[in-house]
Amino acid sequence: MIFRNSLKNILRSGGKSTLFFLLLLSITVVLCLGMSIWVSISQFLAECNDNYTTVGLFEYMGPEYPDDYIFDREMNSSIDEFDFLLITENENVLLWDRSARALGYIEGFERKDTYAPYRKSGVILVNDLGHWNYYGTDSLVIKETLYSSVDYTDKLVLIEPFEFEFEDGHSYLLNGEFVYGRTSYPYFRPKPFYNQTAAKAGYNDAEDYIIEDITSSDGGYFVGNDNAFSMIADTYQVVNNSLSIFGTRNLEAMLPFHQQKMYIQDGRTFTEAEYTAKGRVCVITDLIAKSCDLQVGDSVTIYMAIKEDTPVNETYWAGTGFEYEYEYRIVGITNSYPETISHVYIPYDESLKLPVNQIGYTFGSVLLDNDGADDFYNTVSPQLPDRVRLTIYDQGYSSIVGPFKKILRIAIIITMTCLLVGIAVILLFGFLFVYRQRETADTMIKLGTGRWNTFMYFIYGSGIISFVASIFGVTVGIFLSDTLVNLVHENAENFIVSDKRYSISRLSISQVTEWVSKLEPDVFIWTGVCIFIATVLCCLAFTVYTLKKKNKKRRKKHVRKRKGHSLSFIGGPFKYSILSILRGNQRSVITPIVAIAIVIFLSQLAHTVDRYNKQLEDISSSSVIDLQFTDINGRYYDGLTVEAYQLNSINQSKLVKELSMTKSMVYRYLGRSVIDGQEQELEHLIFPQGFSAATFMDKLLRGPDIIFTNSISKSPEFYFSNSVDTEYFDGYDESFLGAEKSDISMCMVSTNFMEENGIELGDTIRIYIHHKGNFETDIVYEHKWRGAEIDARVVGSYVKAGEKDNIYCQLSAYYDTVLLEDSSDETKEINFDYVMDSANFKVDAAKLEEMKVYLNDFGFSEVNNIGMIRTFLICDDKAYNSTVDSLNQKIMHTNTLYPFLYVLVGIVALLLAYLLAVSRKKEIALMMGLGSPKISIFLSFFLEQIVLSTIGCVIGLAGWRIFTGQLIIRQLLLTFGFLTCYYIGSAVALIIMNNSVVMSILRDEE
Repeated sequence: MIFRNSLKNILRSGGKSTLFFLLLLSITVVLCLGMSIWVSISQFLAECNDNYTTVGLFEYMGPEYPDDYIFDREMNSSIDEFDFLLITENENVLLWDRSARALGYIEGFERKDTYAPYRKSGVILVNDLGHWNYYGTDSLVIKETLYSSVDYTDKLVLIEPFEFEFEDGHSYLLNGEFVYGRTSYPYFRPKPFYNQTAAKAGYNDAEDYIIEDITSSDGGYFVGNDNAFSMIADTYQVVNNSLSIFGTRNLEAMLPFHQQKMYIQDGRTFTEAEYTAKGRVCVITDLIAKSCDLQVGDSVTIYMAIKEDTPVNETYWAGTGFEYEYEYRIVGITNSYPETISHVYIPYDESLKLPVNQIGYTFGSVLLDNDGADDFYNTVSPQLPDRVRLTIYDQGYSSIVGPFKKILRIAIIITMTCLLVGIAVILLFGFLFVYRQRETADTMIKLGTGRWNTFMYFIYGSGIISFVASIFGVTVGIFLSDTLVNLVHENAENFIVSDKRYSISRLSISQVTEWVSKLEPDVFIWTGVCIFIATVLCCLAFTVYTLKKKNKKRRKKHVRKRKGHSLSFIGGPFKYSILSILRGNQRSVITPIVAIAIVIFLSQLAHTVDRYNKQLEDISSSSVIDLQFTDINGRYYDGLTVEAYQLNSINQSKLVKELSMTKSMVYRYLGRSVIDGQEQELEHLIFPQGFSAATFMDKLLRGPDIIFTNSISKSPEFYFSNSVDTEYFDGYDESFLGAEKSDISMCMVSTNFMEENGIELGDTIRIYIHHKGNFETDIVYEHKWRGAEIDARVVGSYVKAGEKDNIYCQLSAYYDTVLLEDSSDETKEINFDYVMDSANFKVDAAKLEEMKVYLNDFGFSEVNNIGMIRTFLICDDKAYNSTVDSLNQKIMHTNTLYPFLYVLVGIVALLLAYLLAVSRKKEIALMMGLGSPKISIFLSFFLEQIVLSTIGCVIGLAGWRIFTGQLIIRQLLLTFGFLTCYYIGSAVALIIMNNSVVMSILRDEE
């Protein structure tokens, strides 16, 4: 009976029931779709967080970077200044793994790769002296090969000339290296032996270990095991076939594995228990396993040489042996590539005391929270010591999840807004369906229906509407979900983010993870259930309140209507509104206070948007981004092939600032040609002949370089340094390197070079340059060696960063920079003849995207993305992109959220004005009953609200101007919009009141 009557009530109020059905249906559909996006994207982000790993690599950018076997003492000095608590105590750090590495050895492992440190070295015993007459070179027979990668025993060997006279009938031990020559016979070049560990053991003078006469008194020879050359041979054998032992706290986070250059082929990686317990387990490469016939599960003895502050290849000396010898069980075998064939990985063990910050330029890696990588970079990077660089490798995580995170935030904003609207609709539904029918409830109770049946009458009615709306809403949500998923995926692919082309953030590989929604219908069902329950509970609350409310007797109110004449106001509506304001007390304070609060709120919103846009404009206008030519892996910045025509094309874009370039050539110092203004006689270089020429060239090619450049601070040696310690001759500075060519070239040399050769600023030095280009002073020496002898005036000095005494000479001595400014066909032909070893330039951040488009259209390649031209560029824009993306995200949020807030403020203004006007209905009825004209009544109350709201807005704007010092157009427009809504709300309420019957107004309850 009650249920049937509830259905009839729904049908009788068809318009209202249909309206709320549609409202609840719409809210259910929007919330279902919003929740589906929310949940599905959250699931995808959680999946990405599990599948992606982000690491930060700390590297010291030394002069020989990225040599993996270098020992750079300056690196340790620089790192000692760094506070590692900045890393270990950062909340985004999951694991800090210092670079711990040592020289190791496994018996039976032989290396033939080009990375073997002593692949050419040898210790041989020779006798039977002869002469290779054509070249005037000594030839001997190798009687024993103490060490060599190839056994030359009983073969003739040609010894390159050095300061030693062989005697016939004597036997000699020689230390040196085998080199290529002009005949089929092996050639041997004697050389000193350097080893710090040997020196500490008493073998101090390296020159003593080039040659030793071991001829005995009877004409024979004897080599004992304690002979230094025997130990040198044993040392070569071990070090040349050595391993690189890496101690790690997380194998997968090490860069080769993280970037998937290395992976487990057989077996497994280390377990958490093995990391914790420092288990004697290891992972080796496939070449080690093949060379030593090892398999997963086998045990192998690994020897380790560990010395502090010692180059890795000098930590072992046969006379002292290894420090550690342990048996390890092989749990995994990896692939390998040339640089990693000798790598062995073990769990980090403090007891081994593996040296840190000693070998190579990598001094540690950090495992990061995927979502906190940018925060870590922005916090730590500015505080790193000179030459130390932090590079983030995230496997493409940020580029994959970035768009989805932005869409998720928008979905959350919209969903929460719709949720608030839904709550308002549900409350309104309960109010109209229950509370406004309280007279019906009174009647039902008086007729004996009973409280329980009356209670169920309202619950059935509201429940049926909300249940049907929820069912239809869930059905529509499920039906539309696939379309919405495709729309989200399309938006994510086309989402606007910073242009990452050529960016340093693209150094990392990018894993491909496709977003596939795995949403179950439960999300839609539970959303519908929650809306249904919320609606029923709301109606339940109103029902309980209605049934408990006491019925109040209504008093009939009569208004005596005066006939014949109306009430008039001296001074009119304006005077009445002013008097009303003055007599209103608290009522007159409400409107200005609300107006002040809303104006301050709108001002805050307006200035937030303006501040974000201004910050974005400022950072774009003030930032300058570095771009640099690099190799295919983004690691080498020198020794490249950068053609001058490419630099000419980049310069023609008119987007480039401070284009710097270098060209390196080997040199030989010939002396000072001008001292204190006096010319000195210097002989031309006498080029050696025969085998001595090869020795000369070998030393020359391994020596320092003369570097033609237009900027020493942007040259590879100093590019990553914050400053260069320099001194210049009077009237000169670094700009001389970029000056046009003059009669004599100008240069700067290292302070060490000046001290060793007695050079003073202002002197002129002569240099032999070995090259393949064309100089005006080209000389063709014997055997067709080509070179040039140039004079250069020393106008500056610098403190070198590495071991080499490089000479920096003005670029125009090699390449006329005027050629960069000309785009004619003739100039292009000339530029084809010039190749640079390195180049870098700057671009204003505001023009960065335009520059990237230009580079891409020209065909330049990116790291991990080869273009038409195999010349690679990298852009150091990570910090800039991080800031810009953050600001763009905030701007996007404000553009998404603030319109809702503006609409909400407008609705509040309308409702507030309406309610305040309606609250004066008794006064309006009284004035109407006294016969006042409608226009006078309207203007009296309308002008009052105009005055009060305007005063509040003026006070709010004035206060903001006083405390912040500025007003902006957006702020004034929003204030005007608020006033407009407020005026409209007041006008609507007054018009309604003016057109109502006096008695109906008086009978209406508050």
